[in-house]
Amino acid sequence: MDSGVDIVSLGLVYEVSEMTQKTLSIKMTLTTPGCPVSEGLPFEAKSAVAGRTNVMVDLEVVWSPLWSPNMMLDQATSTLGF
Repeated sequence: MDSGVDIVSLGLVYEVSEMTQKTLSIKMTLTTPGCPVSEGLPFEAKSAVAGRTNVMVDLEVVWSPLWSPNMMLDQATSTLGF
């Protein structure tokens, strides 16, 4: 079931910065290192941004700080029942 909550609202995207006019750097995390979508989600995020912006995307999965539900936006916590 799709919750309809995006990864930014979930607090998984920590940083987006422009490296050059044609390259974006994205730092994101996952809810846990053993997250069931750990293989696919970073690839999907990178592909989605690259496909909408026509720029190269350098995406790095980071683990610091560790994610917690407190990082979610209010809309996400409400939608997910937190």
